[in-house]
Amino acid sequence: MVRSAKRAQHEADRADPDGCPPDHEVLRGFLRIGIFVGVCGLIMALMQPRDSAGFVLSVCSALIGGVLILGVVILTRWFMRREREQGIEEDEGPG
Repeated sequence: MVRSAKRAQHEADRADPDGCPPDHEVLRGFLRIGIFVGVCGLIMALMQPRDSAGFVLSVCSALIGGVLILGVVILTRWFMRREREQGIEEDEGPG
């Protein structure tokens, strides 16, 4: 019980005013960047002629944004699973 209280205090110290740990805040920023790059690339691809270099760059930009979004989703799930597993290990503890 004491150990989990110390952990909760440590997490509260690390959390920002919204209650979100720094890891998640950084991932949220990357998600916003990925959405911005992907959507802008997609919009530009629709505006460019298909046989131009601008079209190719716009499609590449949209793909990069999509990969960034996918990476953030994968990392977020991994962090959540890791936190859940650490919580279970602390609850079981020696006993």
